[in-house]
Amino acid sequence: MTLVAAVQIQQSIFLIGDIAISGPKDYAAEVVMPTIGDASKIEQHEGRLVTLVQKLVLVNPKLAFGWSGKAMHALALIEQLRAKGDASSVSADDLDVAWSSLGDDAHNELNIVGFSLGTAGVSMYRRGRQTGDGRGTDYRAFAAGSGVPQFAQLLHDLVGRLPRVSPGAASVYCALTLSGSLLADEMKTSQSLKLGYGGAYEIICLVDGALTKLSNVLFFWWELQPGLALSLKRVTWLGYRGADLVLRTLPLGALQQDDGVAVPDVNGVFVIRSLDRHSGEHGQLEVPGFEGDTVVTICRVVSTTGALYHSRVDYQPHLPPTCVIPQPGGAEIRSGLDLVGAVRDDVERMLREAGSAELR
Repeated sequence: MTLVAAVQIQQSIFLIGDIAISGPKDYAAEVVMPTIGDASKIEQHEGRLVTLVQKLVLVNPKLAFGWSGKAMHALALIEQLRAKGDASSVSADDLDVAWSSLGDDAHNELNIVGFSLGTAGVSMYRRGRQTGDGRGTDYRAFAAGSGVPQFAQLLHDLVGRLPRVSPGAASVYCALTLSGSLLADEMKTSQSLKLGYGGAYEIICLVDGALTKLSNVLFFWWELQPGLALSLKRVTWLGYRGADLVLRTLPLGALQQDDGVAVPDVNGVFVIRSLDRHSGEHGQLEVPGFEGDTVVTICRVVSTTGALYHSRVDYQPHLPPTCVIPQPGGAEIRSGLDLVGAVRDDVERMLREAGSAELR
C-alpha cells in the first residue's frame, strides 16, 4: 500500500512518492511518523504500518522511477541496476532488461512508474499490472498504490491553477502543492495512513534539463484561531544527507484534527533510507538546521463547519534562504519573502470567499 505517481502537466514533469511500508498485522514493530508520531494504533484493513523507506529511485539525471508493491522485488530491481557499475550510463533499455529478468511473481506484485530523458525528449513509462493511467486536457499521470484515488482528485483540482513560471519552477510548485494537500489531510484525519500511505513525500522534478530530488524544503504549519490570531504551530525540514532522506520536526504549538483530538507533538530527526542501503552505511549524521530555499505553507482556518485548509508554495532559489530560529515562545522567521504577510493575505482571501458567517 503506497502512493507513487509520475505526472506530466504541459511541459512540467515530476515524480512523487510516500515513505510508509505496510506489513502483517502481527508484525511487532513500533513506527513513528513525522506527522502524527506513534502509528502503532493505526488500523488498516489487511495489515499495519511497519517501517519507513524511500520509494523514489533516482538512477541518474536522465532516469528515475517510483515503486509500489512487494519491497523484495523492488530491491532485486534496484540491485540489478546498481550492479551495472557506472550509474550515469544506465538507460531506460537497461531498466527494461532488469525488469524482464525479475519473473512473473515480481510482475504481478511490483509496479513502477517513472521518466526517462533521451534524444527524443521526455518519456513516461510504467511497468506492472496495477498501475493507473490518468489523463486530462493538460496532463497525464501514471500512478500506483492505495493512494491513487485521492491523488487523482487532488491533481484534477490543481490543473488549471498553475502559476505562470518556467516549467522547472512549475514542477516544484505542483509537486509541493500536492504534497502539502496530502499531508494536511493526513494530519486532520489520518485517513491516508489507514490506507497505508503517507508520512512524508519525496519529490523528483525536472529542473534545468535534469531529474533532481527536491531538497532543502521547509514546511510551515499555521493555524488561524478564533479572533484572527495567526500562529505558527510546527516546522518541518526535508532534505538529503548523502543518499538518506532526512526530516527534522519542531513543534511550536498544539495542532488539532477536525474531530478536536490533539495531534501528538513530534520533535526529532528522521532518517529514511533506500531499500539497498543499510543502517550502518553512514557516519555521524549532521543534524540539519531549519533553513531552506523552498517553503510550503499549510494553514488551518477554524470555522463553524469544521476547518478550511490552505496550502501555498514559495519557491525562491534566487533569494536568501528562509531561516527558522527556534525561540522559547515560538520561532523567528527570516526570509527574502514576507512569508507571514503572504499567509495573512491568503487567509483573508479564504475568509472573504467562505463568508464571515462561517467564522467563530
